[in-house]
Amino acid sequence: MPAAFLNACQNILAKKYGYSPAAGAAAAARVAELLAMLAARLKAQQQTGSRYYIGDSLTAVDVYSATFAAMFDPLPPEVCTMEASTRAAFSARDADIDAALDPILFAHRDMMYAQHLELPLSL
Repeated sequence: MPAAFLNACQNILAKKYGYSPAAGAAAAARVAELLAMLAARLKAQQQTGSRYYIGDSLTAVDVYSATFAAMFDPLPPEVCTMEASTRAAFSARDADIDAALDPILFAHRDMMYAQHLELPLSL
């Protein structure tokens, strides 16, 4: 594709989703903050004997959390087939985000797929 077309698309998407250089620079720290909040919530729930974010049963936040965790660490190839380049793109992370990826987030994801969500996936 011509560079002018790609630049135009980027500008349209940037405007549509409120991107600015400042927002881009702050994004990793904000993602890390949100991941830490989610991990803290799961840990607090775990202390009450619950495996879920809210109360003692499945809610939408559990499903959303399990599915978006793939953006940080895709499920293994035997249950989620995808092109190697796609897997590599999902595995590229920022150092601040890496530090915020508490194992409890992936334990929750794995529990959700084992007990509530359908496997195998195919992307």
